[in-house]
Amino acid sequence: MIDRAHQACKSLPSEWQAPCTAYVDQFGEQIFAYIETLDPTTICTNFGACLPSQLYSSNMTVPSLPLALVAKAAALRMRAHELSATNDVCDTCKMVITEAAAILGNLDTQKQILEYAKEACQAFGPNFKDQCLNYVELYGPLVVNMIVQYLKPQLCIDAGYCPQPTSLQGLMRSI
Repeated sequence: MIDRAHQACKSLPSEWQAPCTAYVDQFGEQIFAYIETLDPTTICTNFGACLPSQLYSSNMTVPSLPLALVAKAAALRMRAHELSATNDVCDTCKMVITEAAAILGNLDTQKQILEYAKEACQAFGPNFKDQCLNYVELYGPLVVNMIVQYLKPQLCIDAGYCPQPTSLQGLMRSI
């Protein structure tokens, strides 16, 4: 641990490296010995890196995805794999984005997603389950619709799978 702390000091701006190394040399062993006596869950919670235990149940299990959603995702993945063998990455990306938007735009699929999210809320303990259900009820449809609106072929350009259109192509698309 001391070696790692020294390496971390070397990554600091040059004016802080020497004081950092001196601090690690002077107090490092004591600090690491103290840290080893602490409960990891307490440290995690205090640093905000994990949820306090009262927010989730001790037997927390996330429900399995509905088979209909798994089947749709698998079919899309297979179609993308088939297309990628014969088309370029740009065309494959556009197809995946367009079909994913169509799948997520389907009202039955949206209902399945929201029901799954509500089932997942059951995994949380009593202090958070109701709040989770309220969030899903209130914001779930909005989030799904925002994702559908975001799933446009432009995403393939933004992600670097397709080239940027030339100014003439952009002009023609705006007409």
